[in-house]
Amino acid sequence: MVTLYRIEDEIMQSFQSQVLKQQWQDHQSHILQKAKEREDKESERRKKQEKDLDGLRAKQEKVHKELEAAVDMQRSKLSDALTALEYDLSCAEKKIVHTIKVNTTSGSEANPCLEERVALVNCLQTTKTPGTADCTFYVGAVEKCNKQSISA
Repeated sequence: MVTLYRIEDEIMQSFQSQVLKQQWQDHQSHILQKAKEREDKESERRKKQEKDLDGLRAKQEKVHKELEAAVDMQRSKLSDALTALEYDLSCAEKKIVHTIKVNTTSGSEANPCLEERVALVNCLQTTKTPGTADCTFYVGAVEKCNKQSISA
């Protein structure tokens, strides 16, 4: 009977050992499976982030090109405006010089506000940034003189 118990005991231990071994293997498989799932999720998340980042970079590049085009257009308009202003000033100067010559050769009386207008034209020609308040003093002087000569 002792041997029967012994055999029975050995069978039980062997069975328990196999059950434990199987449970351990199942546990390890489960751990490995969860780790693989985490790695897959992390990989997908990285891919999504890279895709989103690439999309943002493309959008940023598009906006940057649009801004560059707008800046170039404004520079072109400014250059055109400066060219037109220089031409207009040149024409005004020629007209004033012609008027002075006509008035001085015809013997007519002195041209009212001539000095103020000449000073204004000179200021406008020498000002490097048109549209600024650099020549407002001369504009005011011409207006004041014109009002005085009209009312006189």
